[in-house]
Amino acid sequence: GAVNSLRIHTGLTVDFRMVKPLKKPAASKDKSSIQTTSKRKNSTRKLQPPSRWKTDYTVIKRLRKLRNAPVDVVGCERLADPKASKTVFEWQCLVAALLSSQTRDQANAEAMAALQVHGNTVESIAKTAEAKLAKLIVKVGFPNVKAKNLKAAARICRENHGGRIPQTLEGLLALPGIGPKMAHLTMHAAFNRQQGICV
Repeated sequence: GAVNSLRIHTGLTVDFRMVKPLKKPAASKDKSSIQTTSKRKNSTRKLQPPSRWKTDYTVIKRLRKLRNAPVDVVGCERLADPKASKTVFEWQCLVAALLSSQTRDQANAEAMAALQVHGNTVESIAKTAEAKLAKLIVKVGFPNVKAKNLKAAARICRENHGGRIPQTLEGLLALPGIGPKMAHLTMHAAFNRQQGICV
């Protein structure tokens, strides 16, 4: 028979009978398209939103009402200690973002908890052996690589930034193991500055 539902890894059951079949979208007559100018070709083109975004958004809202996702509770932007000093809080935001790559939110939260017990500060991490760090964060993906990057980032922050994390995208991107997604996430979580979208 037809498959009417799917149970995904979070335990949420998606019932496909709730979702109405999509009709082929009609050509958009919306005149409010955005005008953009390409600097390279100096030409103007119209950008339209995806044709089915309203339908998809409605389905997503309906499914999200059923249950919270792990990211709502243990997303990496929520793992820094809010009672810590500003400097330590910012560092922990960076650490949570660095560890989050290729890792489930729950596993990242467990690794962050282990680091908190150990001492999750720039000074503490800079002094800790890579092998010890790798054991503390063993639940995340690629713990050995991340332990190496974590220790190197701590040393750079200590020696080049007065014990703080860089406060610019360029500075964050210069740290080992930090790509654009993590840099944007850190800017928002640590400094409440939204300078891009984390994708």
